Amino acid sequence: MPQVSASNARDPNRLSVEFSDWHAVVRAFHDLFDGLGQIVQDEAGISFASSPPDVATGLTLCRDGRLAASMPLHGMQATVHRIRWDESRTWVELVGDGLSYTYRIPGELLRHRAALSHARGG
Repeated sequence: MPQVSASNARDPNRLSVEFSDWHAVVRAFHDLFDGLGQIVQDEAGISFASSPPDVATGLTLCRDGRLAASMPLHGMQATVHRIRWDESRTWVELVGDGLSYTYRIPGELLRHRAALSHARGG
């Protein structure tokens, strides 16, 4: 079974998986984005997109390591080999050769997670 590990001893709240472990990447992606918008998964990869009227944002990870991210006023494309995120699931860092990109989930979307947790009694 794939394992999620702490990425460094200085920050035990940061979790990490190797991109080569696609099943772990997919589980992490769902954990990060479920309830915040639309998640679509197919043979090529997995993507998240917020739903209107929320802030327009999205993140796509392809199985071959390519990523595309969009936030208001910027977007990016790169190739990654590791993803990291915090236990509170408020950001995801995508790491590649000479690249470290942090995608911060907008507070507007995080409020959906809080409302969902409250509705479930958590």
